[in-house]
Amino acid sequence: MLVYAGKGNLYIEPADLNQIVREACDSLRASIPAAIRLHIPAGRDLPPVTTDSRQMRQVIVDLVTNAVEAISEGAAGTISVRTRTMEVGEGSAALVTAGKYVVLEVRDNGCGMNEETQKKIFDPFFTTKFLGRGLGLAAVHGFVRSNGGDIQVDSTPGNGACFRVFLPAMLHEAEAHRVAC
Repeated sequence: MLVYAGKGNLYIEPADLNQIVREACDSLRASIPAAIRLHIPAGRDLPPVTTDSRQMRQVIVDLVTNAVEAISEGAAGTISVRTRTMEVGEGSAALVTAGKYVVLEVRDNGCGMNEETQKKIFDPFFTTKFLGRGLGLAAVHGFVRSNGGDIQVDSTPGNGACFRVFLPAMLHEAEAHRVAC
């Protein structure tokens, strides 16, 4: 609950998101059904992000687990965990301020969600699964917001879902000086 509220104890440090993705996905491979392919296209030359690496791994685990559960049991499926850099401009659809972001994208070809479900997925204890679930995406949302980021979801029934996590990129010293001037 503390993570959902953005008040959990965090150990913040510069981190390589590609490395965190590799570690999280490596730990998940044994638990992903053989019929589901996990594809991890890493972004090139990503700037570091300032985050709690342990909590960020959990974000990836929660998003990939959610994607696995969206693919029908026994069905073949694909989950893509992609990283990239993105410049967000003023007036963008993202809820973050303008600037440079590192984006984590988890996409699946599962059952997808209708608009009503999408409005509730980050609410604590909301679940479309069995009783005792419903904190994973709420915790993801809280953690991302506590890192100065945002999360967006694109989904339609029958066409899977795409979760995009925006995390502020650490500016190199030269870039930070340019922004300050």
